[in-house]
Amino acid sequence: MFRFTIRELVLVTVIVAMAVGWRVDRAKSRLEVSRAREQAVRAEQQEAVQREERHWAEVRATKLYEQRIKMLRAAADRLSHDEFKQVADIAP
Repeated sequence: MFRFTIRELVLVTVIVAMAVGWRVDRAKSRLEVSRAREQAVRAEQQEAVQREERHWAEVRATKLYEQRIKMLRAAADRLSHDEFKQVADIAP
C-alpha cells in the first residue's frame, strides 16, 4: 500500500487547488471576452440600423421636398405671377 506523508498530501492539495483556480479563472475570462464581443456586435448592429433609418428618413424628406416643388411649379403654371407669390408666401 502507498504511504504518504502529510507534507506530500499538502503539496498535492496545493497543486490541485492552484490548477482548479487557474481553470476557473480562465473560464471566467473566456466568458467575459465572449460577452464583450456579443455587446460589441449588438452595438454595431444597432448603429447600422440607426444609420439606415437616418438614410431612409433623408430619402423621404427629399421626396417630400421634391413633391412640394412640383406642386408649386404646377401651381405657378396655372396662376399668374402675383397670385403665385401670395400662395408661395403663405405656404410653409
